[in-house]
Amino acid sequence: LCACVSTFVFIFGVHGGGSLMNSLTLALGWRQGDLYTLHLVITLPTSLTCITLASRFIFPRIGTAAAVIHGIACLLLMCLGFGVAPWLGAGAIGLSLFLIGCAAPGVPALLAVLTEQAPPRQLAMAQACLSVVATLAIGISTSVFGHLFDPSTPESAARPYALSLVLGTLGACLLLALLVPIAREQLRALRVGEGAGSE
Repeated sequence: LCACVSTFVFIFGVHGGGSLMNSLTLALGWRQGDLYTLHLVITLPTSLTCITLASRFIFPRIGTAAAVIHGIACLLLMCLGFGVAPWLGAGAIGLSLFLIGCAAPGVPALLAVLTEQAPPRQLAMAQACLSVVATLAIGISTSVFGHLFDPSTPESAARPYALSLVLGTLGACLLLALLVPIAREQLRALRVGEGAGSE
């Protein structure tokens, strides 16, 4: 239950802010396809590179739970980047899109943690629960944050991102309470395995 609630709060906050990207860029005077182009130029190659590097170097060295924690941190920084974008403009948006790509390894890492931690008989139920919680959070947050966005001033445009950051941080704290012990256990096991291999 704690995992479902924390996941819902985190996705609700982070996705709520992320769903306003197009509205924010249009309010800043960008053309309709500019954001899509930046996604192709920044987010897509960054995502592919980070997932490749993570699967080859990061997961075997620090474990999958630590990779999820890294993804959470990147998404919180993304919310902060979009929050200052009404003042800093394209640079903050480009950095936020880069952070989305850096967070990409967190998705397969989360599925790996779920597979490792859930009892085999309950794995399908846990995956279904995660999917339902994520879908609900995405659907509700898109509607709620869409009504909150007001581009009339930089302060009002940034207000939904402040809420996004607060909710994302709250959800992240709850998730970290679950993930940090797993990450420590995985790191300990990897070090023991490395020590046994060197002997």
